[in-house]
Amino acid sequence: MQAWKLKCRDAFTRVLSFAAILILTCFSLTGCCTHSPPVLPSNPAQIPPAPDSRAELPLNFDVGPTLSQLEKEIPNGEEFWEAWNMNGDDGIKYHWRRSPLSIYIGQDYVTVWCRVWYEFKTCHMIGHWHAPVDHKMGTFEAYMQTQLFWKGNWSIGSYTRLYGGIPFDIVRDKLQQYAGRIDNRIRSATANAANLAPNTWSSASRPVRISANPEVWLVVNPTKAYATPIRSSGTIFGTSVGIIARPHVEAGSQPAVNQNPLPPFVLHDSNPGKIFVYLEANASYDEANKQLATLKGQTFTSWKKYVITVAEAERHGLHLTAANNGLVSIPGFFTIKDINIKGGGNYALLSVTVRGVPFSGTIYFIGQLHYDPDKYLLTVENLDYKAASNDVFVLIADWAAHGKLVDQLRAKSRWNLGNDIEDARVRLQSGFARALPAYILVVRSIDPLAIYATAHEFKVAVDFVGEISPARAKFSTRYLKRLAGSTKKAVNYRR
Repeated sequence: MQAWKLKCRDAFTRVLSFAAILILTCFSLTGCCTHSPPVLPSNPAQIPPAPDSRAELPLNFDVGPTLSQLEKEIPNGEEFWEAWNMNGDDGIKYHWRRSPLSIYIGQDYVTVWCRVWYEFKTCHMIGHWHAPVDHKMGTFEAYMQTQLFWKGNWSIGSYTRLYGGIPFDIVRDKLQQYAGRIDNRIRSATANAANLAPNTWSSASRPVRISANPEVWLVVNPTKAYATPIRSSGTIFGTSVGIIARPHVEAGSQPAVNQNPLPPFVLHDSNPGKIFVYLEANASYDEANKQLATLKGQTFTSWKKYVITVAEAERHGLHLTAANNGLVSIPGFFTIKDINIKGGGNYALLSVTVRGVPFSGTIYFIGQLHYDPDKYLLTVENLDYKAASNDVFVLIADWAAHGKLVDQLRAKSRWNLGNDIEDARVRLQSGFARALPAYILVVRSIDPLAIYATAHEFKVAVDFVGEISPARAKFSTRYLKRLAGSTKKAVNYRR
């Protein structure tokens, strides 16, 4: 009975060894290569159109220095009391003086106030005698109010009116002259406003080169313009010219100049808005594969042992002595021979060709593209083997090597786009500084819009969101030319 059990066990062992050899031979010949690579989605990324960009270019003018000169320019009074000022047979003597000027600035107007003391006498000539006719004295308050307003030709106008019950015609005429002087002074202080809208529109209509190699152009593309109401703060009057645009970047030859003329004047309440510019950063498959190529030649081992033939061991470079029936028992292992990555939709496919025991062939891993805007980092998340590779991992499901391989793939499937995005930000700012002189683009956020793969690269579409502010320190001409002519690799720009 005991001998019969031993014979059965030997026969069973031979059957298992033959089955193992057969299975391993099949895997050695075919492995995963019998499977076609998984098909990734090819739907193009749906990027919503950029909203209208809106920039209000502030214009401030300080009337303080102008108004401070009025106290010196407007006489404190006049003295014509010693002799009669004759006009035919009628004559007059008068004198008047005023108080120091008081200035009040409203939302869009300036009021100059003073109190006037006056006295006059009139006469009529009878022969050689000046016959008295009238004699009056008194005080009154005079108001000279200058109203500021936008004109239909995109310039700022002003008009000064004299208010108050002024009983003395001579003083009224004098104050009216002074009111005209105030008007001229303020008009001079606001003269630059007439150039802001036409110059801004003309400058923003011309493409600005922000990269020389490859050639890339910023096109501000203004579509509408408006002015905001004039408001005051202290002695400073402020207003702005608003531009509504659809800025974008174009690669290639210089785009045409926007020929649309400056629109008719429109007054609109202030609504600063933001600037939106879409760009794309990329990681090419060639660059990604170079990074992954560092994994070639790495070997992953298992604690689990497999029985193979001596000939099979020698094909793997193992020189072992057969222990039984030409078979040897060795720990499982595989070595990465080749690795390749490509994408489709928002997924990445990694094809890992391995050679080892108990199999040789290609394993496919699929992961989802993910972008971290805080770190500018593009990664492949949720990376795991594809179902087509399942028959391989049935054999190595308990391998620690599986986890180690996935960890290594994850670690190498990471691309920092920070340099490209920072370079794009600087180029955009330099472009806006030339398209809108004396103003700069302040980028407030860089928001991801879409992540997707094309035939040659992974792409991250981002939205540069910013505001236009007065330039505290202008870019130097030399710096702008050097940046525009830079051959440093730049972000891929969307048309």
